[in-house]
Amino acid sequence: MRKAAGVRSMITYVQRCDFMLIPVPTPQVVSHDFADGDDAEDFGAYYPEDIAGYGSRGWCRVEYFIFGLFSEMRISPTSQRGGGSGAPLVEVPPLALFASGSDGAPQQFKAVEFLGGDRGDMPSQGDFSFDTDREAIADLERLMIHSYGFAVIHNAAAVAAAADGASCTIDLGAKMLHDEHLQALAAAAAAGSFAKVTALSFNANPYIKYLPEFSGMPHLKSISLINCVALTTIASLTNLPSLETLKLEGCGSLAALPLLPRGAKWDADEDVVGFAAPEHLSAMP
Repeated sequence: MRKAAGVRSMITYVQRCDFMLIPVPTPQVVSHDFADGDDAEDFGAYYPEDIAGYGSRGWCRVEYFIFGLFSEMRISPTSQRGGGSGAPLVEVPPLALFASGSDGAPQQFKAVEFLGGDRGDMPSQGDFSFDTDREAIADLERLMIHSYGFAVIHNAAAVAAAADGASCTIDLGAKMLHDEHLQALAAAAAAGSFAKVTALSFNANPYIKYLPEFSGMPHLKSISLINCVALTTIASLTNLPSLETLKLEGCGSLAALPLLPRGAKWDADEDVVGFAAPEHLSAMP
């Protein structure tokens, strides 16, 4: 009971922090591949999970997992740009996550992505002294991902509303989105929140299984679903009259091709702008 309460309290504790600093017991921040005698400059840690002696530990991962996600969640769509122009914030500032070795030089991790699966970067995939802790951490992950996904969709709608000019790209890549989040996006689109969007990316979202039918996006020209490995079903795309390109690379679980807008055709030639079907479905009509 005490440990479970402590795990849950980490969300409240971390969300009160504006900055996070990871102290590293070496002169420089280096990756797990670093060994004595190597040049540390050649072993920079690209993601926090690469930090030697820190990034492989499940409890350490929890800290920057919560901090990274909540830092993005709390970017309010009504936040103001400098100068008080009143325009909604359309870019998330760099993550205030730093690591510093004994020489005092900080390294900033400006963005953190979590993919799970073979990458093994989730907190619950880390190392634990007691394996019974793993399930408690997995429960916390699910709680954070649930709330994070809805915040991502909410903020994306604000980006779309603030867009001006001839193009508006919404990049939802590597956001750990689940089907429930895409249903929320479809509802927001139907209400007109994404009417200005011309390009929509769901790349590297390994938990999406079903892409719902979208409407209310009359200018949408492209959808990208690269490496959505669990995707099995794409609903009809016939309500997207301007759609020109659908990218489906690495979607080996997809069971069938979706219906397309009138006049759109599948094209097996990847050099041609159009619809490129996954190899296992390319022979289907």
